[in-house]
Amino acid sequence: MAGPVHYEIYIRRTAPADWSLHQAVEDRRQAVDAAEGLLRDREAVAVRVTKETLDPETMEFASVVILTRGAPELSRKRPPAVDQRGPA
Repeated sequence: MAGPVHYEIYIRRTAPADWSLHQAVEDRRQAVDAAEGLLRDREAVAVRVTKETLDPETMEFASVVILTRGAPELSRKRPPAVDQRGPA
């Protein structure tokens, strides 16, 4: 059985920035409109809205992305793996 639902708006202020939570609301339309407004007003270069549903038995949230708009995420290069075994 599904529990309470809310919607979270995440933003990235610059293209290389990580996602940060901007706002949580209970109405889907309000969340989508707010996210699109942030892009339109240039307060963020990218926005994402997720639907969060609480499982009352486990008290964990199930998250589903319902909207992603704006600049694509930049891939981050990983540093080369260091061999921890030492010299051969």
